[in-house]
Amino acid sequence: MNVLYLVKHFPSLSQTFVLNEVQALSARGCGVHIASAIHPHEPIALDPDLASRVFYLRHGSLYRYGAPGGASPAADAADVQALIERHRIDHIHCDFAEDNLQLALMLHEATGIPFTFKMRAYDIYAEPLEDLARFAAAAARVFTICHYNRDYMCRTWNLSRDAVTVVYDGINPEQITPVVHYQHRPLRIVSVGRLVEKKGFAVLLDTCHRLKDRRVFRCDVYGDGPMMPALRSRTVELGLGSDVTFHGSRSHSDVLAAIASATVFALPCVQAANGDRDATPNVLLEAMATGIPVVSTRLSGIPEIVQDGVDGLLVPSGDAAALADAIDTLADDAALAERVRLAGRHAAITQFTIDRTVDAFLAALPATVAHLGERA
Repeated sequence: MNVLYLVKHFPSLSQTFVLNEVQALSARGCGVHIASAIHPHEPIALDPDLASRVFYLRHGSLYRYGAPGGASPAADAADVQALIERHRIDHIHCDFAEDNLQLALMLHEATGIPFTFKMRAYDIYAEPLEDLARFAAAAARVFTICHYNRDYMCRTWNLSRDAVTVVYDGINPEQITPVVHYQHRPLRIVSVGRLVEKKGFAVLLDTCHRLKDRRVFRCDVYGDGPMMPALRSRTVELGLGSDVTFHGSRSHSDVLAAIASATVFALPCVQAANGDRDATPNVLLEAMATGIPVVSTRLSGIPEIVQDGVDGLLVPSGDAAALADAIDTLADDAALAERVRLAGRHAAITQFTIDRTVDAFLAALPATVAHLGERA
C-alpha cells in the first residue's frame, strides 16, 4: 500500500505524532510519501530513505501563505499528481483538516484515489474549515483522536457517528527509556508544549506562586511560542525568577531526558479564548511511558488517556489552587507517586502505542485495502 500524507509542515517538533505514524506505517511495509507545504528546519534527523520521500510544495495560497514565484494551488496539484503517478499512490491522507483538504479533493477528483483526513484540535475548535461537511462527504473516512472530539464534530457539522472513526494517537515505546531510579526528592516540576494559551502555562505560573510559600521546588518548561515574552515577564512579576526556567525549544531527545528527570510532569491545559483546546496531548503519554506521574486537567479528551487517581491526577481546568494541591499530594505521598507512575507507564505502553494507532487506521480502510489486494 502506497500512502501520500498531505501536511502543513514536516517534520515538526510539535507534531512528532505524524512522524511516528509515518515510521510505523513504513515498518508495516507501506510506501509512505509526504507532501509538505513548509519545511520547518527543526532539529529532527530523518533517516535517508524517509528524507528521500518528503516533497515540499510550492504551496502558493494553499495554506494562506505567500507564494514564491507566483505558485498556485493548481501548480501544487499538478506537482503532486505527478508524484502520485510516479510512486503509484493508492491512498491520500491529510493530517489535520486544513487547506490540504482542498488539494486532496482536487487530486481525488482527478485520479479517483480515495482520501481520508484526521482532525485533532485547533482544526476543530479554533480554525475549522467553513465547508468541512462537504469534505467529509467526499472523504473515504474521517478520523479524530478522541471520543470527545467525535461528539463535538458530529454535533457541529451534522456528521454521522459511523462516518467518524476514533483512533488515539500513540507513542513509540522504543523511543522512550523508562526511569530506573525515580527521584521523588527534591521536587522538580517539568512541563512541555508550545507556549500558547491552551497549554495553560499562565496557570502553571500561578500554581508555582502558590507552591513557593509551601516548599522548595524547581519548575522547568520546554517549548517556544508567542507567549514566551509575556510568560517570562509574569515569572519575574511573581518573584519566581529563581524557581521557574523557560528553556525554549529543544530536540525531542532532550525533552524526553528532561521529562525523565522530573518528580511530576504537569500540563494544565485550558480552553483558549478563541475556543482552541488540546484533545489528547501526546506529551502526557510520553511522560507516562517514561514512568513520571502526570497531573493535567479534566478537559476535552484528556480523561480518555489519564484515569484520575489511577494513572495520573486530574484537576479542574484553570484552577491553580487545585493544581498546586495535586502536586503537593504527589510530593508528600511517595507511595501514591510510585503507584500512579507505574500505572501510567503500563497504560501508555499497552493502550496508547503507535502500533495500535496504525493498526486501527489500516483496519478502518477495508475498501482501500481490498482494492490494493486486487491490484497486486
